[in-house]
Amino acid sequence: EGAKSSALSAIATASGELGDASAAQPVLTQALTVAEQIEDEGAKSSALSAIATASGELGDASAAQPVLTQVLTVAEQIESEGAKSSALRAIAMAYGELGDASAAQPVLTQALTVAEQIESEGAKSDALSVLIEIGYALPVVNYRQDLLAAAAVAASREATFRPMVELAALYAQQRQWGKALAVLYRCRESEKIVGLARILTAEAEHKNLHLIPGALVIPRGAQGVNVLGQPSDYQFEVTVQSHDENCERYADWVEVLTPDGMLKGRQVFEQPHDVNAQNDFTFAATISGLDLQADEEVVIRSHFHGDYVSGDDPLLDSVLRERGGMRETYVRGGYTDQALRGSVAEGFRSVRLSRQYAQWLENDEPLPQWETCQDKIS
Repeated sequence: EGAKSSALSAIATASGELGDASAAQPVLTQALTVAEQIEDEGAKSSALSAIATASGELGDASAAQPVLTQVLTVAEQIESEGAKSSALRAIAMAYGELGDASAAQPVLTQALTVAEQIESEGAKSDALSVLIEIGYALPVVNYRQDLLAAAAVAASREATFRPMVELAALYAQQRQWGKALAVLYRCRESEKIVGLARILTAEAEHKNLHLIPGALVIPRGAQGVNVLGQPSDYQFEVTVQSHDENCERYADWVEVLTPDGMLKGRQVFEQPHDVNAQNDFTFAATISGLDLQADEEVVIRSHFHGDYVSGDDPLLDSVLRERGGMRETYVRGGYTDQALRGSVAEGFRSVRLSRQYAQWLENDEPLPQWETCQDKIS
């Protein structure tokens, strides 16, 4: 059954890379039918996770929705809680890539219900943490708040503390101190220490953006960005901060998008930038041809090619490790959680977003030609 799971995973991966949702959907549906018959729950979970991931890569919520709904139905029947948690995480991450909030809402709500039924603290904690992260990235404010509140209640009811710390950190980044502290109230002392450290870190980063890891867009001047041109053809001059090292680790683009995740413009960088004379790791970038109106709200953010930070999970103690289902380390790359938000008329200010916010844009053109980076430097 392990061989069958591996074959299904390979088929799912290939289907997700087809770039043709109508052709891929029946293949994924058939793969799901075969996966459902696998008796070994670890092998079944691996196949389900691959199918869910491939569905997210389709970029078509209408094609992915029925597949993901059925994946969730099959995952719910898995008795192994670690295997069930893995499948739930893959389903949630798939919706993070699809970027369709209306399609995500019913499935994420059902996934939360399934996660609540998991008894293992480690497996439940991991599933809830990912659901919180993806839920926080949804552009529908009311639903996002409801999902986060429900996840907090579920975590608090079962004394599953890791998601509560993650949620406290998210509230702190939005400067909602009361909510952040309230979430930590029922945590164990060890988690409270980590949570309070994250709250203090969020406050320090608010006062000094340069402390935030990753590729940042730093406000410049009274308006936050320098705006040239006219409505329907604006040009934004921005300041990007990034600790570029080489072709494997550097800021590879800066972009403008709408709050609901539609790409409006992007400037790609084909090679790392030299440190400027001030040694502050900043450089100027221009995004041209922006079809915007003066009062139209947009988000400006940067992207990092490679990993910008990694480390050991401070919430993973020996007890949780023994209970399983937890990831011992973290690695972050791509979009960071800092951006500028505003309009030409009102100006732009720095905000904190979910790292999963509009993540599907990572696959949109234009993209850098990373493979030629070294040639250009040479």
